[in-house]
Amino acid sequence: MGNFCQKHCACLKPYIPCLFLGTDSEQEEKVGQVFANLAVVRHHFQAGQKDRDYKIREKPLPPLPGQHLVNTCRFVALFDYEARTEEDLSFLAGDKLEVLDASHEGWWYARLLLPRGSVRPGCKLQGYIPANYIAADQSIEAEPWFFGPIKRADAERQLSYPGNQAGAFLIRESESLKGEYSLSVFDGVSVKHYRIRKLDEGGFFLSRRKTFQTLNEFVDYYSKNSDGLCVVLGKPCLKVQIPTTFDLSYKTVDQWEIDRQSLTLLKKLGSGQFGEVWEGLWNNTTPVAIKTLKPGSMDPKDFLREAQIMKNLRHPKLIQLYAVCTLEDPIYIVTELMRYGSLLEYLQS
Repeated sequence: MGNFCQKHCACLKPYIPCLFLGTDSEQEEKVGQVFANLAVVRHHFQAGQKDRDYKIREKPLPPLPGQHLVNTCRFVALFDYEARTEEDLSFLAGDKLEVLDASHEGWWYARLLLPRGSVRPGCKLQGYIPANYIAADQSIEAEPWFFGPIKRADAERQLSYPGNQAGAFLIRESESLKGEYSLSVFDGVSVKHYRIRKLDEGGFFLSRRKTFQTLNEFVDYYSKNSDGLCVVLGKPCLKVQIPTTFDLSYKTVDQWEIDRQSLTLLKKLGSGQFGEVWEGLWNNTTPVAIKTLKPGSMDPKDFLREAQIMKNLRHPKLIQLYAVCTLEDPIYIVTELMRYGSLLEYLQS
């Protein structure tokens, strides 16, 4: 075979040089070894291919939505929260929490992570918390100066609250440029706004001569140097507006017919053709507004149909419907309590 290849198949020499060396017996031995090696390689390749196919078939499914939060994320509290029910967990702004179950809309089950050696007498360590009261630890949302998607006018109003000194500031999402940010600063008299520009390769700047990899670096620098700002950055703007929770508790998200015995009427706020409006407490913990309907003023079925629509509406400018009491007269409608009462009376005064 070697002689034949040498005479008629010279083109094979670069690929199978052993056929063109030595005696016929040596050539045959080497050729046999080559094909034996090829057989071994083919066997290993097929076995490896089967193994890879098996591994592909056995690849685990991606995690369910929210599952990664349970496995990897820790959170920091943005506001104080006092438990409303026995199932709730109380915490203070700045506390660290580990979320154990994020499957329930608006209310997550979490564990309070106290510093080593720290004790908080009478405080339980696990329970339900409002999801909009926390943010992922070390995220921009967890920073005290980050106010999210608020408008320019809202930023000016919040920075003008008593308690904010010259240098008070906040960073918010830009209204006009999605994915970018704006800096709002109180100089002691008025509020100034600055656009925080983004670099194509990542990073932020007010002026290209000074750039920053992160917003934290940006804040650190301008807390020590005005460098074009109206004033050196001082303390973050006070967060006086506490967000509304999703419903009264995790139980009332789906079961919103509540026991009227859990309500306490405290102060009559007004009355009209269909009934009265009271300031009250739910479960002796949560301030609410309670609207009572006069018997016969509305068909209960029509009322429940409209209430179901209201229950699903969530917007910062809409009063949140929490629960109802319809099993006996008078029907109660339980809603978010507005701090300043009637809009008409507030404007008139």
